Amino acid sequence: MISVLTQRALKFVAIQAVRTRTRFLGRRVPDPTIPYFAFGANLEPRRFEKYGMNVRRVGVARLPGYRFAFSLPCEYAGKGFGSIEPNLGSEVWGVLYKVDWLSLFLLDVMEWAVMGQYRRVPVEGIDVVGNQVAAFAYRARYPRFDLVPSNRYKTLVVDAGRQLGFPSTY
Repeated sequence: MISVLTQRALKFVAIQAVRTRTRFLGRRVPDPTIPYFAFGANLEPRRFEKYGMNVRRVGVARLPGYRFAFSLPCEYAGKGFGSIEPNLGSEVWGVLYKVDWLSLFLLDVMEWAVMGQYRRVPVEGIDVVGNQVAAFAYRARYPRFDLVPSNRYKTLVVDAGRQLGFPSTY
């Protein structure tokens, strides 16, 4: 319970910092430069827009050598959020974004990275034209492999994948 309250307080502070910066700088907010490979709930750009984050979508990308797993436990027994796990011969489809440092802090809070649940890991993605792209992604720090997604979470991920044109086999 304490960790939930701590995360909510940090999220509130980070959102206020992002909104205050936008209020003061307006359109002069610098272009985001930090590459981020997103999957799961972060496939949907409205999630970033909702909080006024300075995020630019680069495009669809894939991450070879990993598989998508629902291995981060959530508050509901037996349910899990998405993560990536090393797995030769597999690949994860997602979206490559660029974020700025303040939006990255808010993203770390939203993803519970500051609370130690996810950690940022360096990855090598491949964009739609075949270029290799260095980025970071979130990976569960203490994965559990007996979890399943909630129906809502699974629907969100599947619908986003369809809209983005992920292969139907994925």
